[in-house]
Amino acid sequence: VDEFRFISQVKLFAIICIIITIIGVFSLTMFETEYRRKEIGIRKVMGSSVGAVVRLFAVRYSVPLVVSFVIAAPLGYWLSRQWLQSFAEHTPIYWWLFPLSFVGVSAVVILTVVAQSWRVATENPVESIKTE
Repeated sequence: VDEFRFISQVKLFAIICIIITIIGVFSLTMFETEYRRKEIGIRKVMGSSVGAVVRLFAVRYSVPLVVSFVIAAPLGYWLSRQWLQSFAEHTPIYWWLFPLSFVGVSAVVILTVVAQSWRVATENPVESIKTE
């Protein structure tokens, strides 16, 4: 009974962490796109496409995402192995869980970044240049 309660609490806090992460990425992307609105407008006036602007933001967030995975995956594997050593029965740690989690997190981050940057990139560039 205590184990099931613990598992449900872990699930609840994992969901809360994921929601907080999504809100954080969305807020950071929204702040940066609003901060760089004039630059985006100038890029569009100079002939840049919507895809190029979206790609600019996607690459900006992809690099830290990959670097953090390269650091976190081996560290997470090692910490998990150390923690499981204290138990009498060991559960295996499958290698494919790490790339699967990376794909999931990457999908959420990239979709959030693309959605926000697409919104700003498709606006009329004259309005953003004229207001500032």
